Amino acid sequence: MNERLIELKKESCRLARQHNLPSFYDDFTEDVSFASDLFFNHPALLKLQEDSVPFLYDDYMFGIEHSKRLAQDAATLVMAWNSGLDRQTARRTALLTAVAAMIRDIECASGEGERTQGSAYTLLDGCTLSDSEKHLVSRASTCRRRPDVSDMPESSQLRAMSYCLHDAYWFRFGPDIFSTVMWLYCDYSTASLPELIEQFETGVNDARYASDGFLTDLGKKYGPEILEAGVEQGEIMLERLREAAGQEGRSR
Repeated sequence: MNERLIELKKESCRLARQHNLPSFYDDFTEDVSFASDLFFNHPALLKLQEDSVPFLYDDYMFGIEHSKRLAQDAATLVMAWNSGLDRQTARRTALLTAVAAMIRDIECASGEGERTQGSAYTLLDGCTLSDSEKHLVSRASTCRRRPDVSDMPESSQLRAMSYCLHDAYWFRFGPDIFSTVMWLYCDYSTASLPELIEQFETGVNDARYASDGFLTDLGKKYGPEILEAGVEQGEIMLERLREAAGQEGRSR
């Protein structure tokens, strides 16, 4: 375990707490609370959290944190976005989207770059979902960063799930960008600090130019503010990484 990387993560968390909470979370507190309650209490999500430990857990907790926040942001977006779903359907769709977010991260952690519906169904074994719901989750979790919506009718559950999961992915490049980029871009368990600098810079640069890619109305409205906060924090942490690499080099 790289103790310096642990220290950097603690510093990034401290800086994130000092940053004003993005307005999205203040404007939709009821939906944020609903998504949090889903994540920590629904049997399907509790099962996936248990199943995810072998894939996501390590001393740095980057994967655990990313999957938790991705699932909650995706569910919040489903509830808050006027996608054409009635309220009852939206609540169920929020659950399915959170499940899809968890599966997406579990499969990424297991090295399945090309995700398949078969593997998604395996992860859903025993979940308290109907077969049709499992199929929706599988479809949504196999989408790449920008889903192909040609076969997703407007006001459909699948489009709501795919759009919100996509936008929630980029919401993760906000104030907690350090953990997000480490998880998605960096070989932090084996790479040297100089190698991490290059990988981390790639993630920050992707966030810098992602503002035009949001799909939901809420993503388009709130996403740029979230990304701006993330890039600001990312630049600070990039400098901290460079300082740590310099100190490491001088100590040899």
